[in-house]
Amino acid sequence: MSRQSTSILVASIAAAALGLSQGAFATDATAPAAATPPAPPAPPAAPAPMSAPESPDAIIARMEARHKQMAEERERRYEELRNRASQLGFEMPEMPPWEPGERAGMPSPDYAPWITPEERNALREKRWQETRTRAAEHGIELPEMPPWKAAEERRKEMKARFDKFRETMDALNQEQRQAIEQVIGEMPDFGEMPEFGTMPSRPGGMGPGWHGQSRCPHGSKPCNHPRPGYPVPMGAPGMMPPPAAEAPAQPTPAPAN
Repeated sequence: MSRQSTSILVASIAAAALGLSQGAFATDATAPAAATPPAPPAPPAAPAPMSAPESPDAIIARMEARHKQMAEERERRYEELRNRASQLGFEMPEMPPWEPGERAGMPSPDYAPWITPEERNALREKRWQETRTRAAEHGIELPEMPPWKAAEERRKEMKARFDKFRETMDALNQEQRQAIEQVIGEMPDFGEMPEFGTMPSRPGGMGPGWHGQSRCPHGSKPCNHPRPGYPVPMGAPGMMPPPAAEAPAQPTPAPAN
């Protein structure tokens, strides 16, 4: 009995020693790994280079492919409609109602609902290049920049000049303003530059235009003096007053008998 207890005790001591030795080995193995410094973070990826603007021909080619896909889908839906109509006892024509006009060679309108602004601009640029080519054949040289882009550049230059002038006027002190007003009168309110190209408002407030009834470019101040292109409000300085109403006729007294 004592021999069996001694064997059990020896086996327990051996197992404990083996476990301690394995733990020590594991600690020694993981210590160098823990002492290794962490790797530096990867540098940020370089930004992708900006792609060149797409040419008008590529935009038009993509537009034509999309239009062809839409036409095929439209024909498929028309065939489904004809099949449903035949099941109900109705006979629809085999040719869709839109094909006669297309087969006659009618060009697609530039302002069709399915055309995007980018595609419309590409069509305009392509037509402008074709116009320049035809003009060159007749000895006429047209500018490379389309007229609508040239107008936009002029508008940007005008806006820059207007902003600079407004900053100069805003930087004037009170004495300088009074000296200027003695020469030209009351200084107008220089707000934002009006957007040229918009149609003036129609009578009764119909349609786009300037703020207020006086059609002034600045709604905060009425137009109290004539300006080119704007009507003079009633009662403005320098305007003739309206004609006075005629006095009622006095009754003629009856002759005395």
